[in-house]
Amino acid sequence: MDHFEQVLKVHPWLSHFEDTLQPQCPDCNVAVGEKHLGGCDIARCSECGEQHMVCCCEDGQPDIWIGLMYPMEHKVCLEKGFWCYDSIKVDGDEYPITSPEMHHLALRLRDKGFPMEFHIPCTEDYPGAHADINRAMIHMQKR
Repeated sequence: MDHFEQVLKVHPWLSHFEDTLQPQCPDCNVAVGEKHLGGCDIARCSECGEQHMVCCCEDGQPDIWIGLMYPMEHKVCLEKGFWCYDSIKVDGDEYPITSPEMHHLALRLRDKGFPMEFHIPCTEDYPGAHADINRAMIHMQKR
């Protein structure tokens, strides 16, 4: 049984995101099933769930890389139906985000207070739909 199969056995909900699972952590490069290295930006604390490198837990350890950044947020998206697609709505007109440059431009405009909708909520089966991590984070903070 490979590492992905072992992780899917422990976290069966991850099979929903199987197409996006990554074999190595993009920051510390550990393989699926291995503990993140100290100082990894992606590692979460085993005690509080916050980013490990900035939490204050004395006994907290870096978590295990399971192939997906923000795994708890993805799980919330799956449970609550939080999906979105990447587009910008301005004055009722919609502009699909088709490149990283367009995405960065939209972020800059939004940060400057330009009125727009970004990451448009949708159903899971909408073309281009993906987990709405931002909405999941807001939901998790309210709990």
